[in-house]
Amino acid sequence: MSLTSKSYLHADKRAESQTPIELYHGPYRILKSERAKVPFQRRPGSFRFGTLFTWCLWLLQIGLEWRIAGHTQSNTAYFMWGVWAALTAEIFLSLQEVTYALNLLFVLFSAEKICPRPAYRLIGDEAPTVDVCITCCGEAVDIIMNTLLAATRQKYPSHCFRVIILDDGRDVNLREAVEALGHKSVEKNNPQVLYRSRQVTVGKRSYYKAGNLQFGIEECGRLGKSEFFACLDADMIPESDWLSSLVPHLILDFQLALANPPQNYYNIPPGDPLAQQTDLDIYFTLYEMLNDLVGGAMCSGTGFVIRHRALEDIGGWPLVDAGEDIICSTSLKNARWKTAHIPEAVQFGLAPESFKVLVKQRIRWTDCGIAVHKKFGFYLNLPGWGTQLTWHQRVLGILLACWEYTPITTFIALIILPLALFTQDSDEFIAFSSHRDLPALRLISAILYLTYSINQYNLFSHIGLRLIANHQSMEIWCAPYLAARCALSLLPGFAKHLHFESTGSIASVVEERSSLRRMPLPQRMLTSDMILYSTYVLYASIPLLLRAWQSFSLGIALYPFPSVILKLFACVWKAGVPLLYMLFPPSVQEWKELTWEDEDGVRRPIVKGNSSQLPHRNSRWTVLGDLLIIWLCF
Repeated sequence: MSLTSKSYLHADKRAESQTPIELYHGPYRILKSERAKVPFQRRPGSFRFGTLFTWCLWLLQIGLEWRIAGHTQSNTAYFMWGVWAALTAEIFLSLQEVTYALNLLFVLFSAEKICPRPAYRLIGDEAPTVDVCITCCGEAVDIIMNTLLAATRQKYPSHCFRVIILDDGRDVNLREAVEALGHKSVEKNNPQVLYRSRQVTVGKRSYYKAGNLQFGIEECGRLGKSEFFACLDADMIPESDWLSSLVPHLILDFQLALANPPQNYYNIPPGDPLAQQTDLDIYFTLYEMLNDLVGGAMCSGTGFVIRHRALEDIGGWPLVDAGEDIICSTSLKNARWKTAHIPEAVQFGLAPESFKVLVKQRIRWTDCGIAVHKKFGFYLNLPGWGTQLTWHQRVLGILLACWEYTPITTFIALIILPLALFTQDSDEFIAFSSHRDLPALRLISAILYLTYSINQYNLFSHIGLRLIANHQSMEIWCAPYLAARCALSLLPGFAKHLHFESTGSIASVVEERSSLRRMPLPQRMLTSDMILYSTYVLYASIPLLLRAWQSFSLGIALYPFPSVILKLFACVWKAGVPLLYMLFPPSVQEWKELTWEDEDGVRRPIVKGNSSQLPHRNSRWTVLGDLLIIWLCF
């Protein structure tokens, strides 16, 4: 098809005016507008060299620490295992951030151009046909029906799409509600609404959500399949321009198989203490946008549009127990199709409403990631293991696989670091205090702390440093659970332990975010999770207090290696975040109280994501603690 364009202003004024350009692609009319640049697109040089300089300083610090330890060890009659264990733990605790930095540097130095994808809107009465499927399994009927109603109220020609509920819960009340809405929809000339529920044979694998989606694809084929297939989670409320903003990308690029917007929540507690939305903001506003520059965008699975022909090319929706969305997008790239991350906030869902459910979600995400990496042979250049992936996609996959296993090293460091410091006596500290390179190490550590802080602000000022601190805490308190899953994945038969459980169908026992139903404080704090964190905070605090007492009583530095003490202080602080959260739980309203009803009867979020509802408070207490430790180490 031919592509022509029409502008209402002279070309040299378009960048200033942001007036949309009207494109004609065959029978379709599309409005194109330039998207505002995010920080890394406005100043890529500062992102490249700020990150590179920071981590080169880190390597210099690590090298100098090991040099000092080696020289001191050569003059000591016994093996200083505590020193070597502490220095190893320091490296282990940094590996997650190292993989993040390598991802960022790899893309920024290898991408041909760094610019945002344009924003598109399909207009007019002509549009490609789309099958919109909403998967559900046990979620509340009113939540599902609201998503269904929002999906039918699209700024998209009603004769060009239909909406199908795929119910694995076989809920009679849901079926009746969907059929009633379907009759009303036909009467008002709105899109066709259908209810479908598959029959799962006893003894035959159902493949959970993946099997439900494949059933939906087959149903669409029996009904007369459309050009595109779209999917929404049961709680994911699409904006009215959800389809009209995603479909044009697929129209304009016939090699594009998948358009995936970011996932957003609207029920995040003030301050996002457990970094639920912040985790998504970091991924979607930085790393996924970077990966998209080199063809590495993934399918998040909560809401997307995919080309039917591309699905057929990879043999349909991948039938696996978990990780089917990422496997699908990786399989598409392996078949030489393109995938795209569309940075538009056009869908909003419900975050896990309790600590326990959040942990289960994180475990499921880790299981999914590991299953994908194993399926594609960890992206190594081996026969039959994703050999059609580009080198950019392969490197990104390897980095992601490495990051997936860093909870193991983090957990090991959490255990050995306090033990290593506890067993060291004052004689070792005195031996280090006279080393000639120690002043240089302290100076480098102070410069590194300052440089790291500036680089963090440069990378994440659009999110907020307090929220970033919450996210870094999550990587610590989540480590025991994720490390266990990573270790389990190394055993034969790991796939047998995988199963899918929709977050919305998991009930919370503690219900700490409900001001009316939350359990009393003793019952909240005596769960196995909180006992685990309390024990660790006590275990890791003892070496800190012991080092402080020796420092004041003997008149020596708190510790010869400032960064090691900073790491231990951070571990104590971050492991205590769930305790503070459970001691003073935030109150979050029910979903209906967080939404408003529009003229079509759709309940839409009042507040969307972190940026519009949360003050970006600084991390003053953490920073003050860090500065105090640096001062005591001099």
